[in-house]
Amino acid sequence: MTWKVQDIDEAAQKVLAEVGREHFYQYKHRVDDEWTPVYQWRREPQCFVGHILNVLGVDMSDLGPCEGRNIMWVAEQLKLSIDREAMILLENLQLLQDCREPWGFVLDQARKGGEPIWWRGMS
Repeated sequence: MTWKVQDIDEAAQKVLAEVGREHFYQYKHRVDDEWTPVYQWRREPQCFVGHILNVLGVDMSDLGPCEGRNIMWVAEQLKLSIDREAMILLENLQLLQDCREPWGFVLDQARKGGEPIWWRGMS
C-alpha cells in the first residue's frame, strides 16, 4: 500500500486527538552528541512524525537505526511506500516540529502544500 496525503493527515489527526494541538516536541535525547528530535525512544513514539509512523503501523524498533535522519532517508531505508505529496507533507511536518512549534500549528502549516518548506523562497 502506498501512503497518500489523506493517510498521513488522518494519522496526524489521531495523534493530535491523543496529545492535543498545543503539544510540541521537547528535546530530551542526544544523537551524535547533539540534542535532537528522535522518532522513538525505547519503542515509544516521540516526535510528531514518529507518532504518525506508529499510527500507520511502522514498528518503532525499526526506527532505532534511523535516528538523526530525515523522513526521506527513513522511507528509503525501511522501504516505505509514500507518494510524492504525502512525502512533502511529512517533510514539512518534520521541519516545523523540529522548530518546536505546537503540533496543531505544524499540521495546519504543512497542509498548505506545495513544495517542501525548505524550498520556498529559493530561486
